[in-house]
Amino acid sequence: MSDSLNDIIQNLSDSHADIESAYLFTVDGLILSGNQRDTLIDEIGATAAAIKSIAERSSHLLYRGEMQQVHIFSKQGSLIMTGVKDDMILVALIREQANIGMIFHEIKTSAQKISHLFS
Repeated sequence: MSDSLNDIIQNLSDSHADIESAYLFTVDGLILSGNQRDTLIDEIGATAAAIKSIAERSSHLLYRGEMQQVHIFSKQGSLIMTGVKDDMILVALIREQANIGMIFHEIKTSAQKISHLFS
């Protein structure tokens, strides 16, 4: 199973030149798979876990239903997070000035493939 998981993450990163890296974390911020060994991997995982928790609580408090995706747009790039099942977070780091329409589609498709692996 982990080879398939690693393939999905690598294929996501390879699918678009503006995706710098992609990772799958547990909701506790522990790395399950990633296409790069970033020196900030612990920070990325911890940040993703915290943001997912806050986004889910906010979504429910505001009666918006289940959180599906979080986007953070910054001057030097973006972070896109998608929940996978109830216990995983798919994270993609995106280059600045990226056209993210197709990237959203690739992330959603990858999240669905990962979800099927764990069904």
